[in-house]
Amino acid sequence: MLKRLQHCFALFGGSSGHTTLKIADNSEIGKFIVQDFNKEEVQKAQKSLPEKYHDRVEFMEHDFFKPQPVKGGDAYFLRFILHDWPDQECLEILKNLVPALKNGAKVLISDLVLPEPNTVPNRIEKEMRICDLHVLSLIGSRERDIGAWKSLLESADARFKFVGAIQPPGSALSVIEARSEELEN
Repeated sequence: MLKRLQHCFALFGGSSGHTTLKIADNSEIGKFIVQDFNKEEVQKAQKSLPEKYHDRVEFMEHDFFKPQPVKGGDAYFLRFILHDWPDQECLEILKNLVPALKNGAKVLISDLVLPEPNTVPNRIEKEMRICDLHVLSLIGSRERDIGAWKSLLESADARFKFVGAIQPPGSALSVIEARSEELEN
Protein backbone atom coordinates (compact mmCIF):
# COMPACT_ATOMS: atom_id res chain seq x y z
CA MET A 1 0.00 0.00 0.00
CA LEU A 2 2.78 2.47 0.84
CA LYS A 3 5.69 1.45 -1.40
CA ARG A 4 4.29 3.30 -4.44
CA LEU A 5 3.87 6.69 -2.78
CA GLN A 6 6.76 8.99 -3.59
CA HIS A 7 5.96 12.43 -2.29
CA CYS A 8 4.09 13.44 0.87
CA PHE A 9 2.56 11.39 3.67
CA ALA A 10 0.71 13.21 6.48
CA LEU A 11 0.02 11.37 9.74
CA PHE A 12 -2.72 12.66 12.08
CA GLY A 13 -2.28 12.32 15.82
CA GLY A 14 1.28 11.20 15.28
CA SER A 15 2.53 12.07 18.75
CA SER A 16 6.26 11.28 18.95
CA GLY A 17 6.38 9.92 15.40
CA HIS A 18 7.40 6.34 16.24
CA THR A 19 4.99 4.89 13.65
CA THR A 20 6.17 7.35 11.02
CA LEU A 21 9.82 6.47 11.58
CA LYS A 22 9.07 2.77 11.08
CA ILE A 23 7.24 3.56 7.85
CA ALA A 24 10.09 5.84 6.72
CA ASP A 25 12.62 3.07 7.35
CA ASN A 26 10.66 0.71 5.10
CA SER A 27 9.52 2.94 2.24
CA GLU A 28 10.72 5.34 -0.40
CA ILE A 29 8.23 8.06 0.51
CA GLY A 30 10.03 11.39 0.22
CA LYS A 31 8.31 13.52 2.87
CA PHE A 32 6.45 12.80 6.10
CA ILE A 33 4.49 15.34 8.10
CA VAL A 34 3.52 14.18 11.58
CA GLN A 35 0.65 16.17 13.03
CA ASP A 36 -0.48 16.41 16.64
CA PHE A 37 -2.63 18.95 18.49
CA ASN A 38 -0.23 19.13 21.46
CA LYS A 39 2.28 21.91 20.77
CA GLU A 40 4.70 20.73 23.48
CA GLU A 41 4.62 17.16 22.12
CA VAL A 42 5.31 18.46 18.61
CA GLN A 43 8.29 20.54 19.78
CA LYS A 44 9.67 17.68 21.88
CA ALA A 45 9.35 15.21 19.00
CA GLN A 46 11.04 17.58 16.53
CA LYS A 47 13.95 18.14 18.92
CA SER A 48 14.44 14.43 19.59
CA LEU A 49 14.16 13.38 15.93
CA PRO A 50 17.25 11.36 14.92
CA GLU A 51 19.38 13.23 12.39
CA LYS A 52 18.94 10.63 9.66
CA TYR A 53 15.26 11.69 9.37
CA HIS A 54 15.75 15.47 9.32
CA ASP A 55 15.34 15.79 5.54
CA ARG A 56 12.22 13.56 5.38
CA VAL A 57 10.22 14.04 8.59
CA GLU A 58 8.75 17.19 10.07
CA PHE A 59 6.32 17.77 12.92
CA MET A 60 3.38 20.15 12.78
CA GLU A 61 0.83 21.28 15.31
CA HIS A 62 -2.67 20.61 13.95
CA ASP A 63 -6.16 20.20 15.38
CA PHE A 64 -7.99 17.75 13.10
CA PHE A 65 -11.27 19.53 13.86
CA LYS A 66 -9.89 22.38 11.75
CA PRO A 67 -9.16 22.33 7.98
CA GLN A 68 -6.13 20.26 6.97
CA PRO A 69 -3.23 22.64 6.21
CA VAL A 70 -1.16 20.11 4.22
CA LYS A 71 -2.57 20.38 0.71
CA GLY A 72 -1.98 17.91 -2.10
CA GLY A 73 -0.38 15.08 -0.12
CA ASP A 74 -0.28 11.62 -1.64
CA ALA A 75 -1.63 10.00 1.52
CA TYR A 76 -3.19 11.00 4.81
CA PHE A 77 -2.94 8.47 7.64
CA LEU A 78 -5.23 8.45 10.66
CA ARG A 79 -3.93 5.92 13.17
CA PHE A 80 -6.21 5.05 16.07
CA ILE A 81 -8.02 8.39 15.75
CA LEU A 82 -11.56 7.78 14.57
CA HIS A 83 -12.46 5.05 17.05
CA ASP A 84 -12.21 7.72 19.75
CA TRP A 85 -15.08 9.72 18.27
CA PRO A 86 -18.79 9.23 17.57
CA ASP A 87 -19.86 9.31 13.93
CA GLN A 88 -20.72 13.03 13.89
CA GLU A 89 -17.22 14.04 15.02
CA CYS A 90 -15.63 11.52 12.64
CA LEU A 91 -17.57 13.11 9.79
CA GLU A 92 -16.24 16.52 10.85
CA ILE A 93 -12.65 15.22 10.93
CA LEU A 94 -13.01 13.65 7.47
CA LYS A 95 -14.76 16.71 6.00
CA ASN A 96 -11.89 18.91 7.22
CA LEU A 97 -9.56 16.72 5.20
CA VAL A 98 -11.47 16.92 1.90
CA PRO A 99 -10.34 20.40 0.70
CA ALA A 100 -6.68 19.34 1.02
CA LEU A 101 -7.06 16.21 -1.10
CA LYS A 102 -5.85 15.99 -4.65
CA ASN A 103 -7.42 13.56 -7.08
CA GLY A 104 -6.17 10.05 -6.29
CA ALA A 105 -4.91 10.86 -2.78
CA LYS A 106 -5.18 7.97 -0.35
CA VAL A 107 -6.83 8.19 3.04
CA LEU A 108 -5.54 5.37 5.22
CA ILE A 109 -7.19 4.63 8.54
CA SER A 110 -5.47 2.25 10.95
CA ASP A 111 -8.04 1.09 13.44
CA LEU A 112 -10.00 -1.91 14.65
CA VAL A 113 -12.45 -3.46 12.22
CA LEU A 114 -15.04 -5.56 13.98
CA PRO A 115 -15.38 -8.96 12.32
CA GLU A 116 -18.66 -10.44 11.20
CA PRO A 117 -20.01 -12.64 14.01
CA ASN A 118 -18.46 -16.12 14.17
CA THR A 119 -15.74 -15.41 11.58
CA VAL A 120 -12.78 -15.27 13.97
CA PRO A 121 -11.91 -17.38 17.03
CA ASN A 122 -14.28 -16.70 19.95
CA ARG A 123 -11.51 -15.28 22.16
CA ILE A 124 -10.55 -12.66 19.56
CA GLU A 125 -14.14 -11.73 18.81
CA LYS A 126 -14.86 -11.41 22.54
CA GLU A 127 -11.87 -9.08 23.03
CA MET A 128 -12.93 -6.89 20.11
CA ARG A 129 -16.55 -6.69 21.31
CA ILE A 130 -15.29 -5.75 24.79
CA CYS A 131 -13.22 -2.94 23.20
CA ASP A 132 -16.40 -1.79 21.48
CA LEU A 133 -18.26 -1.67 24.79
CA HIS A 134 -15.37 0.16 26.46
CA VAL A 135 -15.24 3.01 23.94
CA LEU A 136 -19.03 3.24 24.00
CA SER A 137 -19.24 3.47 27.78
CA LEU A 138 -16.18 5.69 28.27
CA ILE A 139 -16.36 8.17 25.39
CA GLY A 140 -19.60 7.52 23.53
CA SER A 141 -17.87 6.16 20.46
CA ARG A 142 -17.80 2.68 18.95
CA GLU A 143 -15.69 0.22 17.06
CA ARG A 144 -16.91 -0.27 13.49
CA ASP A 145 -17.33 -3.19 11.15
CA ILE A 146 -16.29 -2.89 7.51
CA GLY A 147 -19.77 -1.72 6.45
CA ALA A 148 -19.75 1.05 9.06
CA TRP A 149 -16.30 2.23 7.90
CA LYS A 150 -17.45 2.32 4.29
CA SER A 151 -20.62 4.19 5.22
CA LEU A 152 -18.70 6.69 7.35
CA LEU A 153 -16.29 7.51 4.52
CA GLU A 154 -18.99 7.79 1.88
CA SER A 155 -21.17 9.93 4.18
CA ALA A 156 -18.31 12.37 4.76
CA ASP A 157 -17.97 13.23 1.08
CA ALA A 158 -18.92 11.71 -2.27
CA ARG A 159 -15.27 11.99 -3.38
CA PHE A 160 -14.21 9.32 -0.87
CA LYS A 161 -14.18 6.00 -2.69
CA PHE A 162 -13.84 3.02 -0.38
CA VAL A 163 -11.10 0.69 -1.64
CA GLY A 164 -10.99 -1.97 1.07
CA ALA A 165 -9.29 -3.05 4.26
CA ILE A 166 -6.49 -5.39 5.16
CA GLN A 167 -5.39 -6.72 8.52
CA PRO A 168 -1.63 -7.28 8.58
CA PRO A 169 -0.61 -10.62 10.10
CA GLY A 170 -0.10 -10.33 13.85
CA SER A 171 -1.86 -6.97 14.13
CA ALA A 172 -5.12 -6.22 15.93
CA LEU A 173 -5.53 -3.18 13.70
CA SER A 174 -6.61 -3.12 10.09
CA VAL A 175 -5.76 -0.53 7.45
CA ILE A 176 -8.85 0.86 5.77
CA GLU A 177 -8.15 2.53 2.43
CA ALA A 178 -10.19 5.16 0.62
CA ARG A 179 -9.19 7.21 -2.39
CA SER A 180 -10.17 10.73 -3.33
CA GLU A 181 -11.79 10.93 -6.74
CA GLU A 182 -13.02 13.94 -8.66
CA LEU A 183 -16.76 14.15 -9.06
CA GLU A 184 -18.06 13.94 -12.59
CA ASN A 185 -20.24 16.87 -13.67
